[in-house]
Amino acid sequence: MTKPPPLTSRRDLYKWTIEIIREHRIKPRRKLGQNFIIEPQLIKTILNVLAKYKTVKLLELGTGLGTLSYYLSRFHDLVYSIHFEVDEKLCDLTNTLLSMKALLVCSDGLIHSWYADIFVSNLPYYITSDTLVKIAKSNDIKTALIIVQKDVANRILAKPGTREYGRLTILLNLLFEIIPSIVIDPGGFWPRPKVYSQLIIMRRLKDYDEDVKYVEETTRLLFNMRRKKVIKVLRHLFGEEAYSIIQEALINQDKRVYELSLGEVQRLSKILKKRGFI
Repeated sequence: MTKPPPLTSRRDLYKWTIEIIREHRIKPRRKLGQNFIIEPQLIKTILNVLAKYKTVKLLELGTGLGTLSYYLSRFHDLVYSIHFEVDEKLCDLTNTLLSMKALLVCSDGLIHSWYADIFVSNLPYYITSDTLVKIAKSNDIKTALIIVQKDVANRILAKPGTREYGRLTILLNLLFEIIPSIVIDPGGFWPRPKVYSQLIIMRRLKDYDEDVKYVEETTRLLFNMRRKKVIKVLRHLFGEEAYSIIQEALINQDKRVYELSLGEVQRLSKILKKRGFI
């Protein structure tokens, strides 16, 4: 078994990371977004959040070197953990670090169904949006702890009327309580990325269902023209009926699409569904 990753300091975890990489002749693959955690406080924060849960069934997407996986697979109230990793070389390494309660799947986790109540991932940028949507639609997932680039965190946390506010913001905030956690500087990873990252905690408030599906369809129609006034977009889509739609939805005619609140989007969705437009 590979020696455990130390959480004593960033320097110690960096040293462990370099030793592992050299020993196993691993070359980080940029196209897979491989930036390995070397900030112990990030791992400790995740473990502290998990400590509040009982009888945990956990899923990790992307094990990397197994730095976080080692501790996740030894969580004291763990029933089982499933770890997905697409890189075969990293699979071989991670397999030496996991506990007996863990199952390692060397495959693209996005093509599999997810049967766990807690999701954890240091998300590669290139699969971030697809992963977040899959989390939203996987009702078994009750809590997600995700490490994302700061610009993605800003999109998730965005308020109506801001540049970052969009379809993903609405979907996630409709389904989850979103809790921003620690921000990690580029030196908390190796290879060092160019941007800051942030840990985001998402606790499910409701399941993805038909009503949420209609909200998604509504935002798909509207946010293609996000800077335009809502009334103009509705007129473009539905003609003169737009005036009665916006009146029934209690939306100010001067409001622009990207200024719509979550409640306004939900009301609009119900009206469009009722009138057979979606």
